[in-house]
Amino acid sequence: MILTLTLLSGVCSFAAAGKATPQYYSPVQKQDVLHEIAELAREIGLPEDSPIVVEAKRVWQEEEKKQNLESYGLGTYWTQTDAVMLARLIYAEARGVESTMEKAAVVWCVLNRVDDSGASISKVITAPNQFAYSRNAPTKCGSKDYTVLARDVLSRWSQEKDGLTDVGRVLPREYMWFYGSGGRNWFRDSAKGGKRWDWSLGDPYGERH
Repeated sequence: MILTLTLLSGVCSFAAAGKATPQYYSPVQKQDVLHEIAELAREIGLPEDSPIVVEAKRVWQEEEKKQNLESYGLGTYWTQTDAVMLARLIYAEARGVESTMEKAAVVWCVLNRVDDSGASISKVITAPNQFAYSRNAPTKCGSKDYTVLARDVLSRWSQEKDGLTDVGRVLPREYMWFYGSGGRNWFRDSAKGGKRWDWSLGDPYGERH
């Protein structure tokens, strides 16, 4: 009972702090704190419709929507949570890859699956036995902030969905699988075998010589 009250107090305090000082918590911190509160509530046996879990979800969704509209100017295709999850995925799958374009291809691979299946970005990322995603993975590697790259690709994808054609896509739509070898990720148009992508599109990040 004491732990339950402590958790509920934590959520309420978090919500109050967010209203008083909306920039105090970064979007990543908000995601992590509220996720931990909800997970701890589940671990002690509280159901999904318990006040603590429901309030944690509500506060995060409310703050996320405000961040999306006011801070990032996002459209309707993606959220800051999606960008953070993709940043963690870049870290897990491509932090050792030198090319920015090839890191971006990991994000395009996810988005290709989203377009193909109609599933949400989060569901594609967390699908069993598909990607090496971890919610505990960092979003940065040294001075490189992968949320910046994730948002860049998401913005290009959004422009494409709105009808633009030359947005800097680095991976064709049919390439939805990849494997790692020799410090690089190799993308294919089939889960087994298939054609391997040859990186013949232009590099929107200007690193190719």
